[in-house]
Amino acid sequence: MSTASLLENLSTLLYCYLWHAFLVLAFGLQCLA
Repeated sequence: MSTASLLENLSTLLYCYLWHAFLVLAFGLQCLA
């Protein structure tokens, strides 16, 4: 496996993780409001 593809996979995973965290926070704040 090359370093480039590994970095690409990591950035994709990080992006998905941040997106899910954002959605959870958004819905959580709406429920609390």
